[in-house]
Amino acid sequence: MIRVSLTGTTRGELHALRRTALPAKVRDRVEMVLSSDAGWSAPRIAAHLGYCGHTVRGILRDFNARGTAALHPQKTGPAPDIAKREQVTAHLRRLLGEDRTWTAGQLADALRPHGVRLGPRQVRRYLRPLKAGYRRTASTLGHKQDPAKVARARQVRAGLMAKAAAGRLRLFYPDECGLSPSLPTGYSWCLPGHRKRVKYEYPQGRRVNALAAYEPLATAPWLDAVPFERALTSDDLLASLRSLPPAAVPRVVVLDNASLHVSKVTRPC
Repeated sequence: MIRVSLTGTTRGELHALRRTALPAKVRDRVEMVLSSDAGWSAPRIAAHLGYCGHTVRGILRDFNARGTAALHPQKTGPAPDIAKREQVTAHLRRLLGEDRTWTAGQLADALRPHGVRLGPRQVRRYLRPLKAGYRRTASTLGHKQDPAKVARARQVRAGLMAKAAAGRLRLFYPDECGLSPSLPTGYSWCLPGHRKRVKYEYPQGRRVNALAAYEPLATAPWLDAVPFERALTSDDLLASLRSLPPAAVPRVVVLDNASLHVSKVTRPC
């Protein structure tokens, strides 16, 4: 018969442990050990606590072997494979650094040539320690840029900024923007069987466009904007450029590649 015999010190520790907040399984194991120490047999303990006799015998045997550490259930399954985890996360970090989009299924397929066979759900578990998220993409025009022209433009702009800082010219940055009322969101939380009804709004004719010009390198930075309750044209841009503040030095305007800026050849200010 399997029986536990406790020392006075261990018995006192277990009685003190009973008065603390314990998980149900740990509390039952404490009762099993104390009951066995009180002389109860394993079948009697099992009947009293609602366990099978084999389970009680195993817990008592484990307590005799490991002491109070046996009161807490051991984690089942194999030990974590740290080397495999580091290998998979290294491959995932490299794949996520590539210039392309990924889904969990595509990442799983990309790992197979490296001898790693995982499903999409398992891939998501490995992505969690990397703090990777499934986020909305951002559009870019970088692939349309000529690196040589970009470098040349940056060099020219740096020269213009240096001359503007020295007072040899005035440097302006014009641009345009549009404002319109925010429409209700397309999704909403709602109760089962219900659907949110929102008033339809016709946005046409409610957009306001604006032309603005900014001079950040002036002694007192200057900003001006003109609103339009219609679509902008290149004539509006020309009129805005002609209305820039007069100066005794050349005025230089920096334009981007917006369609409004390149739709008509602009004349000097």
